[in-house]
Amino acid sequence: MSTQNSFDGVPRTPEASSPVVPVWKPDLYRIQQEAPRPRAVVCGWSIAHTPPEYGSVFHGTLSHGEASSLLSQDGDYLVRLSGDIYTLSLMFQGKVKHYKLYYDGQHYVKHKRFGTLTALVADGLLTLHMECEAGPYIALMSDMVRYERSPAYLTLNRLKKKVKQQQIEQVDYDKSHAFRTHTFKGLNWCEFCGNFLWGFTAQGVKCEDCGFSAHAKCSEKLPADCCPDLKNLRGVFGIDLTTLVKAHHAVRPFVVDKCVCEIEARGLRTEGLYRVSG
Repeated sequence: MSTQNSFDGVPRTPEASSPVVPVWKPDLYRIQQEAPRPRAVVCGWSIAHTPPEYGSVFHGTLSHGEASSLLSQDGDYLVRLSGDIYTLSLMFQGKVKHYKLYYDGQHYVKHKRFGTLTALVADGLLTLHMECEAGPYIALMSDMVRYERSPAYLTLNRLKKKVKQQQIEQVDYDKSHAFRTHTFKGLNWCEFCGNFLWGFTAQGVKCEDCGFSAHAKCSEKLPADCCPDLKNLRGVFGIDLTTLVKAHHAVRPFVVDKCVCEIEARGLRTEGLYRVSG
């Protein structure tokens, strides 16, 4: 494999320089498919006061060594009691890892929460696998792409050309994206870097106004060029003006310009607009 198309063992799909080159890069998806699957190690003896949220995977009080002896292959996991702390023990790449486990109606180790313990373990195994197999690539993938070569930019340019053909007067306003953490269903790719949005929950962010999907780190690289989609808007009231005029391809109402000019004219002399007393 040539050095040009690989990064620490991870093959890289060439950037799109012509319409015939694919812009979506399947490398991270392939790596995700190779991650170990969770396999619960069921307790073989009776334990009094087993927590219902852990069920048969709870093994009572165990030491590190005792827990390690029960895990034999990648993906194996169990829950044990260490002092008064519930601990998740799992095997990854032949080594046993231990994490403090919490439950408040949902299972969590850090900030991500899961409805089932199996889902938490699956996400943890995937995260460990991705960091091991593609950690440096994931850390730098947003820096390897120019926005002008991104799938989103190519699509945005086509939309702008279409609008220009339909409108005599084209007025453009800068608008930042309204990104929120999002859990994607099915297979989704980042519209900035073209890489797979890996993971099972909270894989990335999505713009509430235009639907732009991206890795959280990639979203920080985007300019203020959000083009709101009418289907994502909930109405007129409560929507900021820039979003509204861009969604409808309209010119900013002249009365707004008049109001802004009047406020600016009075602002330096009237307390509470542009200045405070004193």
